[in-house]
Amino acid sequence: MPGARRPLYIEAGAIRRGYLGGIAHTVDGLVRGLLGNEEFSRRYELRLLVPGLSSNARLAAAYPGARLVRVPLPQRGYHRWFALGSMPPVDLLLGAGVYVFPNFANLPLRRSASLTVVNDVVFAQHPDTVEATTRRWLAGNMRRWLSRTDLIVTPSEFTKREIETLFRPAARIEVIPWGIDHKAFHPLPADNVARVRRRYALPESYVLYVGNFEPRKNLERLVRAYASLSPAARDAHPLVLAGGGGWHRAPIDATVAEMRGQGVRIIEPAAYVEDADLPALYCGAVALAHPSLYEGFGLSLLQAMACGTPLIASKGSSIDELVGPAALRVDPWDERDIARALAEMLASEQRRTELAEQGMQRAAAYSWQHTAGLMFRLVEGVATAGTG
Repeated sequence: MPGARRPLYIEAGAIRRGYLGGIAHTVDGLVRGLLGNEEFSRRYELRLLVPGLSSNARLAAAYPGARLVRVPLPQRGYHRWFALGSMPPVDLLLGAGVYVFPNFANLPLRRSASLTVVNDVVFAQHPDTVEATTRRWLAGNMRRWLSRTDLIVTPSEFTKREIETLFRPAARIEVIPWGIDHKAFHPLPADNVARVRRRYALPESYVLYVGNFEPRKNLERLVRAYASLSPAARDAHPLVLAGGGGWHRAPIDATVAEMRGQGVRIIEPAAYVEDADLPALYCGAVALAHPSLYEGFGLSLLQAMACGTPLIASKGSSIDELVGPAALRVDPWDERDIARALAEMLASEQRRTELAEQGMQRAAAYSWQHTAGLMFRLVEGVATAGTG
């Protein structure tokens, strides 16, 4: 019918639980960016694919411009179904359109086009830093997923090169950098920062880490490097590790306990840091320390830059193109180099100010509106190519 909108389906399993972390942040930002794009809304109806047979009132309220489509698969073990080779084409049941799979895995389709997002390939490049079940799931299925999608999307040129080298997929690969909500992530008034600081019992000044506790994030080296600083520097700026979760964190916990036993003040907020409190958490930090061994993009780095928080960041992977010179760069494998950057950052207010200003300038180029606009163009391309 003339004027009828095409359906665009986005697999929304990552955002169904109500808290945002990692990939869920990117799915949330992409969905909100698309819903805020007037041209997209004129041409497409956004449908969020969620597992289970029960309704999800919270998700419906969070994205009022989208329609929820329930995938008749159980919520428990939901992603195991993506690994089945005998799955029937889901669009025969849910409807034809364009499908976006934002978290590596996709489902078979017959009458529809699809875009599949590959955020990184750390499971192949650094397999020892990925939980074994996840590693097997990704390694055992990635080639099949890439072979049955029309377009591969990834957030960095670095990851695009890695995908091309490792998998040589037939589908085209397009780079769409992730965005940021500048209404939330920006420098905040001191009162707002102090209120969040009190909520999580944080000191006046601190060095901050935000993210999962897992081998890839290199927290053992960060903790030991921080512990090697002078007592005066550590007393003035305790280390705050926010986030938790992850896997294989026992060695990290052991290192933290060892350093605490030596009198080093390392703080882990007792409560889960709410998404709404993250901007104030960044703004209250003297620096964000992120010596990760590998990143496919680096969303926490972008969030910190937008808040005016100076960065200590690794050399290599996607971090090079995201932060460029707007950070003190370190060799993530070299504990002494991480300690050097920490000492330099804490010793010079002028350097912190310079890096904060450079970071805010770089962050200004990123937004979910821009990301959604790029995704919209790619969706249009596969839709009009006659495959949707």
